Amino acid sequence: MFVLVVDATVAVTVGLPDKAYDIAERAFHLARRNGVVVPMIWPMEVGNALATAVRRGRLTAEDVTRGVERLLVLAIYLSYTTTGYASHTLLQVALEHGLTSYDASYVNLSERRGLPLVIIERRMASAARAVGVTVYPPFPGDANDTTSSADPTDPRDSVQA
Repeated sequence: MFVLVVDATVAVTVGLPDKAYDIAERAFHLARRNGVVVPMIWPMEVGNALATAVRRGRLTAEDVTRGVERLLVLAIYLSYTTTGYASHTLLQVALEHGLTSYDASYVNLSERRGLPLVIIERRMASAARAVGVTVYPPFPGDANDTTSSADPTDPRDSVQA
């Protein structure tokens, strides 16, 4: 069962000392139990972001290795679409909401699959909400969440590797 779509920015933040670290950790625990589905560009975006973080001195090669090993425990499924569909639909979403085609791929995937999107970028979150996608944060169980009274991201409930 796929439970959510996770933007590459969130996945990379798991390894970075970043203000969005808590969001990334909560998403990681939820994804660890249930898996994620991501657009086909996700591995390249994650790899590029990690390489850039090393070049800029934000991470060491050892940090990247640990982060990648951590991501590898997740059930990550790539969603493939036909080139014609992707080119046309993603361009429409991007233009309508002021997104890059990369960001539009996450919004569109969440909308097509009916899955929530974990995102830390405001413009992307706004676009997702505009097309009816549930956006985390807030996560289920958070004080300002209106979708659930339970907290499925509690690390005490996570599956052990």
